[in-house]
Amino acid sequence: MTMKVLNAFWCTLVFVLSLNLLNAQKGTNASFLKFEKINEVELEATIPEGAFTYANDSILLIGGGFVKKVENSTLDTFTTLNNWNTRLTIYDLKNGQKNQKDFPPIALGVSIATPEGLLCAGGVMQQNRLSIPNQSVLRVDENGVLDTLLLMPTDFTCLGGVFFEGKVYLLGNRGSKKSKDWELLVFDPENARASLEMIDSPVTMKGSFSSLAIQGNGLDNCLYIFGKHLQTEKLLKYNLKTGTWSAIFEYAQKKVNDIQGDEMKAFPIGNSSVLLFEPATVPDTLSEKITNQITVFNTITESTTSKSLQTELAVHSIVGGGTDVFYLIGKKNKEQAFLYKAKYVNTAPGFAWLNIAVLAVYFLLMLWIGFYFSKKQRSADDYFKAGKRIPYWAAGLSLLGTGLSAISFMAVPAKAYATDWAYYAARFPTILIPIIIGLLYIPIFRKLDITTAYEYLQKRFNLAIRLIGSFAFIFFQLGRIGIVLFLPAVALNVVTGFDVLTCILLMGIVSLIYTIGGGIEAVIWTDVLQVIILYGGIILCVAFIAFELDGGFSEIISIGSVNQKFNIFDFSFNLDDPNFWVVVGGSFFTSLTTYGSDQTMVQRYLTTKTDNAATNSMWVTITISFLLGWLFFFMGTALYAFYKENPDQMLHTMVSNDGIFPWYIISQLPKGISGVLIAGIFAAAMSSLSSSMNSGATAYTMDFHKLFKREFDAVKVGRIVTLIIGLGGILFAILFATMAVKSIWDQFLKIIGLMTGGLGGLFLLGITTQRANGAGALIGLLISSVIQYYVASYQPFNLFLFTASGFISCYIFGYLFSLFLPQYNKPIDGLTIFSLKSQK
Repeated sequence: MTMKVLNAFWCTLVFVLSLNLLNAQKGTNASFLKFEKINEVELEATIPEGAFTYANDSILLIGGGFVKKVENSTLDTFTTLNNWNTRLTIYDLKNGQKNQKDFPPIALGVSIATPEGLLCAGGVMQQNRLSIPNQSVLRVDENGVLDTLLLMPTDFTCLGGVFFEGKVYLLGNRGSKKSKDWELLVFDPENARASLEMIDSPVTMKGSFSSLAIQGNGLDNCLYIFGKHLQTEKLLKYNLKTGTWSAIFEYAQKKVNDIQGDEMKAFPIGNSSVLLFEPATVPDTLSEKITNQITVFNTITESTTSKSLQTELAVHSIVGGGTDVFYLIGKKNKEQAFLYKAKYVNTAPGFAWLNIAVLAVYFLLMLWIGFYFSKKQRSADDYFKAGKRIPYWAAGLSLLGTGLSAISFMAVPAKAYATDWAYYAARFPTILIPIIIGLLYIPIFRKLDITTAYEYLQKRFNLAIRLIGSFAFIFFQLGRIGIVLFLPAVALNVVTGFDVLTCILLMGIVSLIYTIGGGIEAVIWTDVLQVIILYGGIILCVAFIAFELDGGFSEIISIGSVNQKFNIFDFSFNLDDPNFWVVVGGSFFTSLTTYGSDQTMVQRYLTTKTDNAATNSMWVTITISFLLGWLFFFMGTALYAFYKENPDQMLHTMVSNDGIFPWYIISQLPKGISGVLIAGIFAAAMSSLSSSMNSGATAYTMDFHKLFKREFDAVKVGRIVTLIIGLGGILFAILFATMAVKSIWDQFLKIIGLMTGGLGGLFLLGITTQRANGAGALIGLLISSVIQYYVASYQPFNLFLFTASGFISCYIFGYLFSLFLPQYNKPIDGLTIFSLKSQK
C-alpha cells in the first residue's frame, strides 16, 4: 500500500514538471542580440572623434580625442589645430550623473577594457602644438584616476590591443614606412615593466588599425587579428598555448573585403564565435530604421555569416563591457547621440507538442518498466543481482549504457566537431579489457558470490580497505549524479529553452521511481531501451545531415579530409598533449579501473547465470562500443561539415561546444524526430543516474549496514538508501544550477580522484600477487593519493593519464611495502589468480 501511495505521488510530481517543461518553451528570442536604450544617460551631441572609451555595468568613460572633425584634412593638419579634447567624461549609468576630469591630449589610440579599468595605448598626442606618437600605456580607473603603466619602445606604433586572463596583448609595428616588422607586446598590467615580453610575427604589415579578439578554436585559445593589415589579405591568428602563427585564407576569400575597416570592433561571443561590428554612416536627417551590418566569424569552422540589424540608430562606436554585454554609442542623425546596451540572448526555437508527446511516452515507458519489475523484488539477491536471470546481451548493453552518460553522448560528437578523431584511439586498448577481466576478475568475483566489489577487498586484505573503497565509491556517486544531471540540463536549457531545474527534477525523479521500485533488474532493462534510443537516434542524425548536404556522405568525408578532421594517429611523444600514446595508455588504465573495480560495472557481471555469460556481456559491450564508437566521432565531423556549409544556422551564443549536437537536433530535425533525439539525451543521463543510485545503495547496504545489523530487510533498506542517494544527488545538481560552484566540483573531483585513482591498482594487486598484504596495500593506497594530489595540482602531464598514475603507483608501492611488512598468515585461497588456477 505504501509503494502505491508513493508511486502516485511521484507520478503526480512528474506530470506537474512535464507541464512546466512545456511552458518553458514559450517566448524564445528570434535574434541573438537584444538592444536596450539607457534613458538615464544623456550623451553630448558631439562625441569626440578618436576618443578612448570604456564601459561596465555602472559607468561609461569617454576621454581624449578631438572635439570636432575637420573635413578633408590630413592627420598632420588635423592634429595641429586647437581642437583636442582634454576632458575625461564619466557617465554614471545608474543615475545618469556626469562628471568631468582632466585628460591628456591623446587621440586615435587603442582602448582596452580590464577588470581594473580602461587602458589607453598608443595613438598621437599634442606636444608644443604638434602631434607626436604616444608611447605610453595609461590606466584609468572608474573614478578617473590616471597612472602610467608602461612606456613602449620608441619606434613601436600600437595598432590594436586586448586583455585576456591577466595579460594585455598589444599589436604594433616597428621600422621604416616601406617595411615594418609586426610584433606583439605582452605584459601583466599589475607588473607591467617586469613582465613585458615581445613576440615577433612572421609577416610584414601595411599599417592600419586592427581589432583583436581572443577566442577558443576548439582546442586552444587563439588571438585573432582583424583589419586590412597584411600584404596578402587573410586572417592571422596566434595560438596562445603553442606560440605559433597561422593564416586563414578562406576567411579572406569570402568576406575580407566586405567587413574590414579601420573602425571595426571585434567581440568574442559564446565559446567559438567573434562578432565583427563596423560603424554605420550617420544620416543627415532623422530615420526610423537604420540597417547595421555585422559579421560573425566562427573560430572552429572558420566560416563567416553576415547579419543585418534593424535599429533606430546608426552605430557610431562600440564599447566593450564584458563577455556577455557591450555598449553602442549611436546616432539617429548628426545632432542626436544615444547609449544602448546590447546583450546576447538565446535563439532557441519552440519545442513542438509532438516532441513533448514523444518525451511523455518515453518517461511513461520508463515508469512502466519500474512498476513491472517491482513485483519481482522479493530478496536481496533479486534487488541487487536480479536473481542472476539477466541474459548476457542485456547485461552487455547495460554496461554500455552505464558507461555512456549524457555528458559523453554530447561531448564526444562535440570533441570531434571542434578538433579531430584523436580521442577515438581510446577505443583501441579496450579490446584487451574483456580478456583481462574475463580471466582475472570475473572468475574470482563470481566464485566468492559477492554482491559488491569491495567485499573482495575485505576478504583479500582487511575491513578498513573495504570500507575506504566503498565509502569513496558512494560519496563519488553523489557528486556524479549531481553533475550528470546538471550538465545536460544546462545544455538543454541553452538550445531548447527548457528550464534547468525542471530538467534536473524530471530526470532525477523518473530515474528514482523505476530504480527504487524495480532494483537492478529494472535498471538493466531500461538501460537496454535507452541504448537502443541512443544509437538509433544518432544514426538518424547522420542520415539527415548527409541528406541536407549537396554531396551527401561524400561531402562530409571530403570536408573532413580537407580540414584534417579524421586525424587519429599523432605519434609524437609528449606527455602534455593528448597524442596517440597518451590517449591509448590513459584509456587502458581507465578502462581496467572502471571495469575491474567500479561497483556499477561489477554488479552487472553478477546478474548473469554463468561466468561465460558475464565474460560474453563484456564482449558485447566492447564490440558495440568499438564498432559503433566511430559513429559518435563521425557525427561530430558531420556537424562540422554542416555548419561550415551553413554558418548562418549556428547558435552564436553557445557557451560550450557540448551544446552543438542538441542544437542541431532542436533546430534542424523534423518535429517528432527531434523529440526522439532529445529523449536520447535524457536516456543517456538516466542510464548513468539509475546505475549510480542502485549501485550506491548496494554498496551501503552490503558494505556498511550489514556489518552492524545481521538481520534486516535488504530490499527495504536498499530502497530507502536509493531514495536518499538519489535525492542527495538531485540536491547537488540544484546547488550546481543555483550557485557558482564549478570550482567546488573541480575540487570534489580532485578529492575523490585521490582515492578512486588507486582502487584499480589495489584490485589488480590483490588478484595477481600472493605476497601483498593489507598493511602494504593500505600504505600503497595512501602514497597513491599523495601522488594523485600532486598530479592534480601541478599537472606534470596530461590529465588523461590521471587514472594511470594512481593505478600504477598504488600497485607498485603496495607491493613493495608488503615485502617489508610482516605477513599475517591471512588465508588467500581462491582470492588470487594463482590459487584459483590450482583449484581447477
